[in-house]
Amino acid sequence: MTRGRLPPVGQEADRRPPPIRRRPRIRRRTRKRQRLNTKTGNSFTSAIFVGVAIALTIYVIIKFADIVEASYMYRAMSSLEVGTPCHAYITDCKDKTLFDNGMMDCSDPCLLMKRDDIPDDGPYCFYLNVHKNFETPTGEKFLELEENECTQIDGNFINWTFNKVPCPETYPKVCPPITSN
Repeated sequence: MTRGRLPPVGQEADRRPPPIRRRPRIRRRTRKRQRLNTKTGNSFTSAIFVGVAIALTIYVIIKFADIVEASYMYRAMSSLEVGTPCHAYITDCKDKTLFDNGMMDCSDPCLLMKRDDIPDDGPYCFYLNVHKNFETPTGEKFLELEENECTQIDGNFINWTFNKVPCPETYPKVCPPITSN
């Protein structure tokens, strides 16, 4: 007769209960090893996670720094003689005009160009054409922009100069645009 099953018809059932199956004892040392292996596995996973998080954080900080430092500012202030029209613009030092203020009355102290978004990924040139009574320009000069800087333009329509100056705390009024009739 087999234990744990119903007896065949006509036979008496064995009254002994089925044996209790006990789990084999695990040695204490083995349990410690299991715990150590589990902790080591978790530590390794945590270390990888922390390493990836740090690398990602550094990458984001560097990209943010690139965005913040990806441009610089330029200010051009004019003190040309009264009634002197001029045309100021910034190019890529080749043929492409990036910023163009158009014709302006550059007389008296005024702010001719104010840019805070000049990219720092290449050379840029500030061009100035000074006119006499809206005729063809009497002269064109340019200044290559390399960093945050301010320039002062002085003189008259025949003889004028660029001078790099320290950027002031306050700037003069913006030069008024000249509209053609």
